[in-house]
Amino acid sequence: MHAGCVLRGAARLAAWDVARRTALAWKSVSYKSVCIHLVKDGGQQLKDDYKARNPMCEVPTIEIDGSTLTQSVSAGRGVA
Repeated sequence: MHAGCVLRGAARLAAWDVARRTALAWKSVSYKSVCIHLVKDGGQQLKDDYKARNPMCEVPTIEIDGSTLTQSVSAGRGVA
């Protein structure tokens, strides 16, 4: 079981977001979901607090046990 899992994703569910949520549910990993608005405030993914988590400003990101994963393959491995 992973402690402190946070999924930061866009307001609209995309296929990759559904896949990550499904993987987390399949592994019985509880997580906190944080919505990142891509247009609001000039794009919340471009703000300094998000950029500190993901310097490439890509959405989504998943934080598991203190590690931030931004690519689908690494996120899948992090959940496994």
